[in-house]
Amino acid sequence: MSEVVRVRAAVLEELLAAARGEPQLECCGLLAGRDGLISLVLPARNALASAAAFYPSAAYFILSPLLDAPQPVRAFRIRDGQVSELTLQSE
Repeated sequence: MSEVVRVRAAVLEELLAAARGEPQLECCGLLAGRDGLISLVLPARNALASAAAFYPSAAYFILSPLLDAPQPVRAFRIRDGQVSELTLQSE
């Protein structure tokens, strides 16, 4: 059974807009919230223009810029080189 990540629908929309705005670039930033609910996007510049998975307790969101993507937003946790998909719960 996968872990659940609670996130505001508006946050998912903002993430998708950023991914679709520059689909050739990796989006970077932090997601914040309280009481177990992500409610804020803090965009950041991708200084290295590369992937970096350094925080084992963080949820890594992967977004597709494609309008017809069957699952445009997915989240994963990476611990000790093992990847597990998280369940997103939009509120």
